[in-house]
Amino acid sequence: MDAHLAVTPFLHWAWSVRKGAAEVHPVRIVAGIRSQPQDREKRGFLAGLMATMSGNHGLPEHDRLIAVLWGHSALQRGMVSPVTTIAKGRQQVQYTARGGRENTGAWWDDSVDLSRLFKESWPNDDVLAARVVFIGIAAQSAPATQTMSVGGLRLSR
Repeated sequence: MDAHLAVTPFLHWAWSVRKGAAEVHPVRIVAGIRSQPQDREKRGFLAGLMATMSGNHGLPEHDRLIAVLWGHSALQRGMVSPVTTIAKGRQQVQYTARGGRENTGAWWDDSVDLSRLFKESWPNDDVLAARVVFIGIAAQSAPATQTMSVGGLRLSR
Protein backbone atom coordinates (compact mmCIF):
# COMPACT_ATOMS: atom_id res chain seq x y z
CA MET A 1 0.00 0.00 0.00
CA ASP A 2 1.04 3.61 -0.25
CA ALA A 3 -1.34 5.62 1.96
CA HIS A 4 -0.82 9.11 3.37
CA LEU A 5 -0.57 8.70 7.14
CA ALA A 6 -2.29 12.04 7.75
CA VAL A 7 -5.20 11.12 5.44
CA THR A 8 -5.84 7.54 6.63
CA PRO A 9 -4.54 7.53 10.20
CA PHE A 10 -6.89 5.02 11.86
CA LEU A 11 -5.99 1.35 12.04
CA HIS A 12 -8.95 -0.90 12.95
CA TRP A 13 -9.02 -4.62 13.70
CA ALA A 14 -10.69 -7.33 15.75
CA TRP A 15 -8.75 -9.93 17.71
CA SER A 16 -9.14 -12.79 20.10
CA VAL A 17 -6.55 -14.56 22.25
CA ARG A 18 -7.19 -17.99 23.73
CA LYS A 19 -6.91 -18.52 27.47
CA GLY A 20 -3.44 -19.11 28.84
CA ALA A 21 -1.51 -16.11 27.45
CA ALA A 22 0.43 -15.08 30.59
CA GLU A 23 3.05 -12.87 28.91
CA VAL A 24 3.13 -10.38 26.05
CA HIS A 25 1.63 -12.27 23.13
CA PRO A 26 4.18 -13.07 20.38
CA VAL A 27 1.79 -12.05 17.56
CA ARG A 28 1.74 -8.36 16.68
CA ILE A 29 -0.02 -6.13 14.19
CA VAL A 30 2.60 -4.00 12.46
CA ALA A 31 2.45 -0.82 10.40
CA GLY A 32 5.48 0.02 8.26
CA ILE A 33 5.89 3.73 7.58
CA ARG A 34 8.21 5.63 5.28
CA SER A 35 8.89 8.99 6.91
CA GLN A 36 10.52 10.61 3.86
CA PRO A 37 8.88 10.95 0.44
CA GLN A 38 10.28 8.92 -2.46
CA ASP A 39 10.83 10.23 -5.97
CA ARG A 40 8.53 7.86 -7.86
CA GLU A 41 8.15 10.12 -10.89
CA LYS A 42 11.71 9.47 -12.06
CA ARG A 43 11.41 5.68 -11.85
CA GLY A 44 7.76 5.09 -12.61
CA PHE A 45 5.36 3.34 -10.25
CA LEU A 46 6.19 -0.29 -11.11
CA ALA A 47 9.97 0.25 -11.03
CA GLY A 48 9.61 2.10 -7.71
CA LEU A 49 7.52 -0.73 -6.25
CA MET A 50 10.05 -3.37 -7.32
CA ALA A 51 12.91 -1.33 -5.84
CA THR A 52 11.15 -1.07 -2.48
CA MET A 53 10.70 -4.85 -2.27
CA SER A 54 14.40 -5.69 -2.49
CA GLY A 55 16.78 -6.21 0.41
CA ASN A 56 14.19 -6.20 3.18
CA HIS A 57 12.77 -9.74 3.23
CA GLY A 58 10.12 -8.70 0.72
CA LEU A 59 8.81 -5.81 2.79
CA PRO A 60 8.38 -2.38 1.22
CA GLU A 61 11.05 0.15 2.13
CA HIS A 62 10.28 1.72 5.51
CA ASP A 63 12.14 3.48 8.30
CA ARG A 64 9.50 3.55 11.03
CA LEU A 65 7.52 0.62 12.47
CA ILE A 66 4.60 0.72 14.86
CA ALA A 67 3.91 -2.66 16.50
CA VAL A 68 0.56 -3.17 18.21
CA LEU A 69 0.74 -5.67 21.08
CA TRP A 70 -1.45 -7.76 23.36
CA GLY A 71 0.24 -7.14 26.73
CA HIS A 72 0.42 -9.36 29.78
CA SER A 73 -1.82 -7.01 31.81
CA ALA A 74 -4.98 -5.05 31.00
CA LEU A 75 -3.41 -2.16 32.94
CA GLN A 76 -0.84 -1.72 30.16
CA ARG A 77 -3.49 -0.60 27.67
CA GLY A 78 -2.42 2.59 25.90
CA MET A 79 1.26 2.31 26.81
CA VAL A 80 3.85 3.25 24.19
CA SER A 81 7.43 2.04 24.46
CA PRO A 82 10.41 4.32 23.87
CA VAL A 83 11.71 4.41 20.29
CA THR A 84 14.27 1.67 19.56
CA THR A 85 16.45 1.10 16.52
CA ILE A 86 15.83 -2.35 15.04
CA ALA A 87 18.01 -2.66 11.91
CA LYS A 88 19.59 -0.55 9.18
CA GLY A 89 18.44 2.68 10.82
CA ARG A 90 14.81 1.57 11.08
CA GLN A 91 13.13 2.59 14.30
CA GLN A 92 10.23 1.00 16.15
CA VAL A 93 7.71 1.75 18.88
CA GLN A 94 5.42 -0.76 20.54
CA TYR A 95 1.88 0.19 21.47
CA THR A 96 -0.06 -2.02 23.91
CA ALA A 97 -3.67 -1.95 22.73
CA ARG A 98 -5.10 -4.59 25.03
CA GLY A 99 -3.96 -7.40 27.28
CA GLY A 100 -4.47 -9.49 30.35
CA ARG A 101 -5.83 -12.94 31.02
CA GLU A 102 -9.22 -11.47 31.90
CA ASN A 103 -9.60 -10.30 28.27
CA THR A 104 -8.76 -13.63 26.65
CA GLY A 105 -11.36 -15.91 25.12
CA ALA A 106 -13.48 -13.07 23.65
CA TRP A 107 -13.40 -11.03 20.45
CA TRP A 108 -12.43 -7.36 20.84
CA ASP A 109 -12.80 -4.58 18.27
CA ASP A 110 -9.93 -2.12 18.60
CA SER A 111 -8.47 0.85 16.77
CA VAL A 112 -5.55 3.24 17.08
CA ASP A 113 -4.66 6.61 15.55
CA LEU A 114 -1.32 5.83 13.89
CA SER A 115 -0.68 9.52 13.11
CA ARG A 116 -0.91 10.38 16.84
CA LEU A 117 1.55 7.60 17.74
CA PHE A 118 3.85 8.71 14.92
CA LYS A 119 3.82 12.37 16.04
CA GLU A 120 4.43 11.46 19.69
CA SER A 121 7.20 8.98 18.89
CA TRP A 122 9.01 10.94 16.16
CA PRO A 123 8.23 14.63 16.86
CA ASN A 124 10.88 15.85 14.39
CA ASP A 125 9.38 13.90 11.45
CA ASP A 126 6.78 15.48 9.17
CA VAL A 127 3.53 13.54 9.53
CA LEU A 128 2.28 15.13 6.28
CA ALA A 129 5.15 13.49 4.34
CA ALA A 130 4.80 10.09 6.03
CA ARG A 131 3.27 7.16 4.11
CA VAL A 132 1.95 3.86 5.41
CA VAL A 133 3.61 1.31 3.12
CA PHE A 134 2.31 -1.90 4.71
CA ILE A 135 0.08 -3.29 7.42
CA GLY A 136 0.69 -6.87 8.50
CA ILE A 137 0.89 -9.53 11.15
CA ALA A 138 4.25 -10.51 12.65
CA ALA A 139 5.09 -13.27 15.11
CA GLN A 140 8.07 -13.72 17.39
CA SER A 141 9.22 -17.04 18.78
CA ALA A 142 7.74 -18.00 22.14
CA PRO A 143 8.53 -20.77 24.62
CA ALA A 144 4.92 -22.03 24.59
CA THR A 145 2.37 -22.29 21.80
CA GLN A 146 -0.06 -19.37 21.84
CA THR A 147 -2.97 -18.64 19.54
CA MET A 148 -4.46 -15.39 18.32
CA SER A 149 -7.10 -14.71 15.70
CA VAL A 150 -7.13 -11.37 13.87
CA GLY A 151 -9.76 -10.06 11.48
CA GLY A 152 -11.08 -6.90 9.89
CA LEU A 153 -7.65 -5.27 9.57
CA ARG A 154 -8.05 -1.93 7.75
CA LEU A 155 -6.98 1.72 7.51
CA SER A 156 -9.53 4.54 7.43
CA ARG A 157 -10.04 8.28 7.81
